[in-house]
Amino acid sequence: MAKLKESNAATQTLLKTLYGQALQGEKVENRFKKKVWVTAQVALKEMHGIELEVLQLKSK
Repeated sequence: MAKLKESNAATQTLLKTLYGQALQGEKVENRFKKKVWVTAQVALKEMHGIELEVLQLKSK
């Protein structure tokens, strides 16, 4: 598992992805669906070359 180096660009990507998914209704109660975390995982890998597990993303 990789560690997320704090970078503004990666943080922005994560937040924009989560926000976009929330606007599409991909939340259950106060949590995001698993699909949202996988989407964020793919976005970080494609845009920044950062490979993280879903559990790592949830803790950020």
